[in-house]
Amino acid sequence: MREESGPPLSADHRERQQTVVMTTLTVLAGAVDAVSFLTMGHVFTALATGNVLFLAFAVAGEGQVTVGRTASALAAFVLGAAAGALVTTGLVARRRHWFAAALAIEGVLLALAGLTALWRHGSRSLTDDPDYLVIAIVAFAMGLRADTALRAAVPGMPTQLAQMSLVRLIHGLAGAV
Repeated sequence: MREESGPPLSADHRERQQTVVMTTLTVLAGAVDAVSFLTMGHVFTALATGNVLFLAFAVAGEGQVTVGRTASALAAFVLGAAAGALVTTGLVARRRHWFAAALAIEGVLLALAGLTALWRHGSRSLTDDPDYLVIAIVAFAMGLRADTALRAAVPGMPTQLAQMSLVRLIHGLAGAV
């Protein structure tokens, strides 16, 4: 994960650094999910497995979850994971700084989602009137994040098993293209 030149870091130092970065990213993904769930009408944007469950409830007509919000978040997440796999694979093949690039793209996408929400809704909540574009942009960024976490492969870093299985499948399919 270390990309700049300079003296090599010890394996322990590198592992601690990776663990801190990935833990921070995990906490931030949790915060993104909490905000999206509370402000975008009960939809997850970072936890794809939660959306699979919500989609099942929506299709069954149970609860207050809609198929549209959940399906759009899930589809955007999958597209983000696929795009992440394609972009990072290309960057790695060219020996480019894939980790920093992936985080920068994610940051730009999240800022774009925030600006889009402000532009289209001002300070109003999106709970009653969800904005599918904002949901899709955030979920796409979180799909990219999931691929980044997969590629970083920090030893001992817990991940959601089902979600990582989905991202591994997408990563494999996108890499095969």
